[in-house]
Amino acid sequence: MGIAAAVVICLSCSTHTAKKAADTGPVRVPSESPSSADSREASRSIADRAVSWYSLDDDATFAEVSGPEDAPEKDFDSWAVTSRIAGFVVLPRDADGDPGRVWVALNRLGLVGLSIGDAGLDFDDPQGGEFFREGTVGGLYSWKGSPAALIYRNLMFEPDAKPASRFIVLDDTTGNFLPKALPYEALLPKDGTWETMYLELGDGSASLAEARSSANGRSRYRCFGFSLETDVVNEMPVDLFQMMAASLPVSRAVPALRYFLESVETDHASAGSGRGEQAKTDSDAVEFDFRNDDRGTRCRYLRGNAVALSSGDASFRRVPVVLESGRYAALADGKILWRNSSSLGSVIDTGTAGTASSGVVPLPALPQGFVWIDLALPGSGYAVASWEEEDWPDVGRSGLCVVSLP
Repeated sequence: MGIAAAVVICLSCSTHTAKKAADTGPVRVPSESPSSADSREASRSIADRAVSWYSLDDDATFAEVSGPEDAPEKDFDSWAVTSRIAGFVVLPRDADGDPGRVWVALNRLGLVGLSIGDAGLDFDDPQGGEFFREGTVGGLYSWKGSPAALIYRNLMFEPDAKPASRFIVLDDTTGNFLPKALPYEALLPKDGTWETMYLELGDGSASLAEARSSANGRSRYRCFGFSLETDVVNEMPVDLFQMMAASLPVSRAVPALRYFLESVETDHASAGSGRGEQAKTDSDAVEFDFRNDDRGTRCRYLRGNAVALSSGDASFRRVPVVLESGRYAALADGKILWRNSSSLGSVIDTGTAGTASSGVVPLPALPQGFVWIDLALPGSGYAVASWEEEDWPDVGRSGLCVVSLP
């Protein structure tokens, strides 16, 4: 099953508000001088602004800017080694119905929590930098109610690096990330050449892992299915692993989700979000990367020719989809499309997100060379989308965009 959880906890961390970049231009307002426009924009609350932009700095802080093109210039480097936004992890709603905390994974930098304040986004200090600096973010997970991450070395972009991977878990007592051994690792040779390339954590016995050794210029792979509950491990052939790790067909989704995915594909998914081939407009299939933030689970659904995709004869475009506070939302075609799950007759009814049952929120057009990457709903009627500057496989500037939802 292609299910992976992405749950995080909220810790007591020191918090800072994103700094205003000193070398960025003001938000232009017709008939006002630049200095007047900048002062007026800075004094407005986030609720009064249609959109807010933030750029990521190499010190794991965010600066508020007037747009991606005004973010400080940054040298391009491969996505595996550069600092960039690697994804969101979201805490499910608590017992009182309060929205979960949103965290942002920063490749090579750490994990940063965010919340919506009156002046804009507030960011926690980054955590886990000593581990995140060691390699590439390979995935974000739930581990018994705590956020966890796979950090590995991508030898394609770091040919001189020594193979190494770590599964790290945030300890809610100390606030530090700690390495955690996984059951299948006991079956790997202790010769220093093996690292985990792919990890999918699911309920019961549904967890999957793929490890690779690149000793002597030759790559070898071993694949495992294992249980987090019993520590039982079963090694499996690569073809069986690939079948189990593949995306599910859209027809396997629950009715409310299936209806939403089909409507997104039919009306809006001519262009995806993501890196390289995933953002193409002429792809043969759509992969919906669905994150259920109400329950802390994750699954991928595919509409298209799975056989052609697995053989390399076709490509897909990626569309991020989330469910939070009873609202489905998707990022496609430079728009956020949303619909309340209750309006779809869903058995999942965790609350209402507004008086309207559905809508489309156009995002500002990105400059040439920039792409949308991912989406999160931090509650309070806002959406956060990540963006980056791309010359695939290299990435330059990256950051966040905040828009209000009806």
